Amino acid sequence: MPALDADTLGRSIVHAGSADAWTPLFARLDAREPIVLGVFGASVAQNGGCLDQPYKRCMRYDGVHSTFMRWGEPHIRPFKGFAVRLLEYLNATYPHPKHQINNSALDATPAQNALPCLFSHLPTTLHVVILEFGSMAFHLQLRAVEGAARMLLSLRPRPLLIFLSMHEWCQRHKDQPRTLYEPGERLRGGFVYPDTPWARAEAETHRVCERYGQACLSMHRALEPKVRQKLPGFSLSDVVGEDCLHPTHGVHGVEYIAEVLQHAFVHARGLYRYSDRGAKAGAAADAADAAASSSSSSISSISAIKSLPAPLHIENADIGERTARCYGFVKAADYRKTFGQSSMYRSLQPIEWTSVWCPHSGEYEHSPPPLANKAAAPGSSVDALAAFRYPTAIGEGASGGAACARPPRPAQCPRAGFGQSQKAKSVLRHFLSSPPRTWFWCYSSLALNPAHQKKSPGVLALVPGATLLFKVDSRMGLKQRDTATGAVVGGAVVDSAIPSGATAALTAAAPAAAGSATGMVRVSIEHLTSYENMGVATVRCAGGCRCAVQRIDAHRTDAHRNVSVFLQHSFELHGASQQCELQLQVQPETSSGGYKFKVRTITLSAGAGGGTGSPLSGLSEHKLLS
Repeated sequence: MPALDADTLGRSIVHAGSADAWTPLFARLDAREPIVLGVFGASVAQNGGCLDQPYKRCMRYDGVHSTFMRWGEPHIRPFKGFAVRLLEYLNATYPHPKHQINNSALDATPAQNALPCLFSHLPTTLHVVILEFGSMAFHLQLRAVEGAARMLLSLRPRPLLIFLSMHEWCQRHKDQPRTLYEPGERLRGGFVYPDTPWARAEAETHRVCERYGQACLSMHRALEPKVRQKLPGFSLSDVVGEDCLHPTHGVHGVEYIAEVLQHAFVHARGLYRYSDRGAKAGAAADAADAAASSSSSSISSISAIKSLPAPLHIENADIGERTARCYGFVKAADYRKTFGQSSMYRSLQPIEWTSVWCPHSGEYEHSPPPLANKAAAPGSSVDALAAFRYPTAIGEGASGGAACARPPRPAQCPRAGFGQSQKAKSVLRHFLSSPPRTWFWCYSSLALNPAHQKKSPGVLALVPGATLLFKVDSRMGLKQRDTATGAVVGGAVVDSAIPSGATAALTAAAPAAAGSATGMVRVSIEHLTSYENMGVATVRCAGGCRCAVQRIDAHRTDAHRNVSVFLQHSFELHGASQQCELQLQVQPETSSGGYKFKVRTITLSAGAGGGTGSPLSGLSEHKLLS
């Protein structure tokens, strides 16, 4: 690999970060204390790798397990991500056996999706966090960059933030050669190069770094001169490959990122020596923060938020104080397990769900009566409608649920259908040719090409009439006690990070407060959107709460580049209830020829604030970096 020269490394630093940001980290490293390196973002961040998170796709880049690589031989081999390489550098320079990585990146997910539940993904003890938002720039709400920063900087001790910017390098027209973007070239969405979503996202991260004294790095700014000069080792295939975006597909892409990250540490170390007065002041402040955290919750404390500068976006002023409840879908019976031991989202509150098939659009049912499934023989077919009859549901849009059928057992994703073998391909192909009529939970994407099978847990349906039933607690705005610290809090973290039984006990202890929480609640359903075989679903409130019927079309195409992205559909819900029942039904209409619909998480937030807005909102407000 060609080593990056001093000019290239110098260009990579958009904003070095302040002494107050860096010196607490250096103080800890010099004291030979362990650190937690956090990683957050989307697919590029996943490629950073991790070492001890068996439920995460980042484990494919730990340097031990084999993964599919598009370059080099053999194609299936171990590979180290940039975060793993950075940890190796830190262990070589500041050795400690307990240095660790927490990679909480979410594939195909813009940052705003995760903000209400940020600490349901990331731990609350972090010393440095790499944030990568560029791979989702087309879908990113710019205010989410600052929102993530304010939430992370509200932690005690306060972590150093490193914003790592990525750009798409070339047009990815279907079935056409990849060519480097040129000035004046028109991109999808009406953008004209160099005014691109990635440049605007980078400009926003620069504003945030300047406001909060954090570090900003840019791979595009570092490498572009050499790429345009077509120097050896800096072709598109070396930097990002045919993908145009992901460095892991380039021969040297990940190595270049690792070198830029290491340089950032070396550069900051040269600026901010721990022996300096400012370093000592920073270490003292960090020690005070740690002492304060021992007597109060470390999660988004109000005093920590108030100590931050005024926000760039007024919507972020109280972002760490908003109440939210964060649910994740797990296997049909996993919610019965000890909390935190099911699925990959180990801190999201598991949601209890079930599924039926209704032959007529608009039909749906309430939850089944006790022992309903015992009416079926062990070998009964999913299509045995006659054995499963339930009372008609009452609610907006209901036309009767008497014909809805429930299978004797929940449908299963074919575990044997994933992998490189021909048998696995045959199993998955057979499953897709005759899919279940109800919703089912699956850990992976259902791609027939093993190279495209990503860990992507969620519930999904493939046929019209599949109806998903689940209940959420819509009582919001309650102050609750964190079972770990004993601190009284009322924010996004606690509702999602304590067992559902504990939540129920806490809220039951305050019936007056629960009864008064009758305001509007915002529900956000995180669902997959894609360019092929996607369907349309409707959402209804069926009991304990009320809402307008929602229609969600998951089919999205692009003339230049087809992608699959998790987006949120948000709507208003009224009625404070511990048993607010929602039902999601796949419709017989489709614009793609398919009916697939996949849901990953449900988030409830109090009041109308913090709506999803539209992707790219606010992009025109800020100038690009010169």
